[in-house]
Amino acid sequence: MFLKLFYPVLFLLFFQLLGYIFWNGFAIETKIQTNFVVSFCYLFCILTIIFFGIFNNKEEEKIKKKMHFENKKINFIFILIALAFILRPTIVLIGLSMEFGGEYVRTSYFNDPGFFDIVYGKGIIATLTNYYIVPILWFYLIFIMDDKSNFGKFTFYFLLILLVVYNASYSGRFYIYFGLIVLYLRCIFNKVSF
Repeated sequence: MFLKLFYPVLFLLFFQLLGYIFWNGFAIETKIQTNFVVSFCYLFCILTIIFFGIFNNKEEEKIKKKMHFENKKINFIFILIALAFILRPTIVLIGLSMEFGGEYVRTSYFNDPGFFDIVYGKGIIATLTNYYIVPILWFYLIFIMDDKSNFGKFTFYFLLILLVVYNASYSGRFYIYFGLIVLYLRCIFNKVSF
């Protein structure tokens, strides 16, 4: 099971290594020693993950017992936090995208500090949301990914969809990748097919 948890990491490491070895489009020419060191580090990282993934299955039951979490009150609090800080900016950004286009919203979101006052009400709320609330919600999703209660499943999927739509509303794409990884981990912990 541990090895399955690291399949996305192994996949990315393997393709980065292949890209480094076979793609010669870098502006800087590296020496053979540098190529050897970089390739060795990638291979060492890949083999270390595989080694510990194969030989560390004894700890699986202990981790499953520690990971189990069900608490409706905390789930409800996180839903309220998501609604308070993420729902309004998402609706405003979708409305602006429909009116002015996604490229305008994306450019303004990343380049115009005054744009945050329009979307969030105040710039400090934008900072609080993007630097604190959103990462905490992503970690909470990982924390509750094995919750099998109906309210726990609702909380998991509600927060996941809200975070992905929030990121997509300003033409972002990274939360889609995060969402796929969290869904993959949930499938591994619940022993269902991805």
